[in-house]
Amino acid sequence: MNAFLSLGRWIFPLPFATIGLLHFMNSQTLADDAVPQYLPFKLAIVWIVGVALVAGAIAMWIGKYDKLASMLMALLLLLVIVMADIPDAMKGDAMSQIALSNMLKDFGLMAGAMMYGLYVAKDEKISN
Repeated sequence: MNAFLSLGRWIFPLPFATIGLLHFMNSQTLADDAVPQYLPFKLAIVWIVGVALVAGAIAMWIGKYDKLASMLMALLLLLVIVMADIPDAMKGDAMSQIALSNMLKDFGLMAGAMMYGLYVAKDEKISN
């Protein structure tokens, strides 16, 4: 059973890497549709978040600065929840249910990133 559970260390960063790469494949649409209207430089935000997601996933895979990466990933997800998911979920339109699902998904990923940093991360340079 431990062998199966240990696969989580390799699987957990996969969504971050995939979503990060998707930020580059359809940047303009993502900037127009997903970045809140009140934020400037939407395309730059999409690219920066894409780089952060891919870099965080790579750090977790290679075990170098993985504790820092998981902490920053949790912080990034918290920002997404507060700045995008909650306002979208509170609109009260037909898309609010999807936004609520995204918010709950992001909460789960944020909690997973926090647990990764606490229990799985190998980098001892970042202390508790």
